[in-house]
Amino acid sequence: MMDFQKRRVQLLLFIAGLITLSMTAEKFREFVGEEASSKSGKFTFLNCFDMGSGSLACVVKEGVKLYVYNIRNAHVERARQRATEIALTEALTEGLSASVAAKQAQKTGAKAAKEASRQAKRILGPILSSGWDFFEALYLGEP
Repeated sequence: MMDFQKRRVQLLLFIAGLITLSMTAEKFREFVGEEASSKSGKFTFLNCFDMGSGSLACVVKEGVKLYVYNIRNAHVERARQRATEIALTEALTEGLSASVAAKQAQKTGAKAAKEASRQAKRILGPILSSGWDFFEALYLGEP
């Protein structure tokens, strides 16, 4: 029960932070003027439902995101599998029982998956971000 309340509080804090960030960004756009502000804020999710180029842009964006996430998940699972196999063979050669070795190998695999996920996000995040900014610039037709 406590975990549910903790998650609810985290969700509410996330939503409040998102709203605050959105309001702050809007105020700064007003402060610096329309010409000096970033153009990437012009493309909203409402553009996805214009049944034209905005819909196509959203389909392409989501398709690329799914493809990249699929690549990232494959990399993470490969790293987990490899680390689990190595840890299991090492634990068994040390003479540990099969159940203890399996638990130890699962922990090692989880650590390797977490690190691989962190590395993949660090590599793929900026690529996706800059690619989407470039795509928005082409869609909006502005430099």
